[in-house]
Amino acid sequence: MRSFSESFDEERAKRGTAPINLVDFNFTSPVLVSDRDLSIPVSGITPVEADFTEFAEVDNHSQLQGITSDFIGVSGLGMGYAAYLYRDMEAPLFGRSDFVHTASFKVSSGGTSGGSMCVWGVGDGIGPLDALSKYMHVCVTHAGASSLTIYLKANDGSFPYITSYNYLATDSYYFLTIGYNAGTKALTCAIYSDASRTTLVTTLSVTLYNSVALQYIYAVSSLSSDLYWISGEIGPLSIDSGYIDITGLVTDWSYVDSATDTARDLVPPITAPDLELTLANTGATPFSSLFD
Repeated sequence: MRSFSESFDEERAKRGTAPINLVDFNFTSPVLVSDRDLSIPVSGITPVEADFTEFAEVDNHSQLQGITSDFIGVSGLGMGYAAYLYRDMEAPLFGRSDFVHTASFKVSSGGTSGGSMCVWGVGDGIGPLDALSKYMHVCVTHAGASSLTIYLKANDGSFPYITSYNYLATDSYYFLTIGYNAGTKALTCAIYSDASRTTLVTTLSVTLYNSVALQYIYAVSSLSSDLYWISGEIGPLSIDSGYIDITGLVTDWSYVDSATDTARDLVPPITAPDLELTLANTGATPFSSLFD
């Protein structure tokens, strides 16, 4: 990425709150204009809640039910059948920079010999998460009676990394905060027993050896070899977008509003007033204007 034309900065200084027509600068490359300071760490960005109705569903045996924007019912997931809900981010975003996601789930019942489901994950392809060549995911297994085991797993293409905790309970909601540090390649999952995330149950962590860049996010997934069943619920999923969502949204000329973390595509042919954007600095952070 390289700095935006100096002439833009000079013009912005002259005009203040007046609109600036980007056509005047004769750009031929895709460009992102944002009122966010892109040097702000991802951890300082407000999470964006995902809408499950916008995810793609693979489920030939009706094991995922009652899907709304923030809820997925899970009924008898497994039994040798593949079922998952995923979204293609259209670029390998996860792992290229830090991220923080939040998720939640409840297991109501399961087979006496087991039954598992992934309650969050990112991967390099489409399919049951554990069958992908590269992934990060959180999985829960019904361990019999009223006990659950939760696993944090990752695979960087060379080796699977796994850690677990054995003392979760059925019929209880758990709230997850999953974070990834691209610098150290450390993946962590903090597990809380309350929605406000003040009562910590435990924290799981694994460290990858190789860097990853993963394109698909999963709200729920069966395991490829699971012959048992599990039932429960998946609650809201929030994605700490940082620059991640913005990078995925910018396909051509775009203006990004950091208050809403959304991009307005400016699709050619580019004509006024589409590019007459009021580029006024209304906060303490300067505009960031970069070629993608």
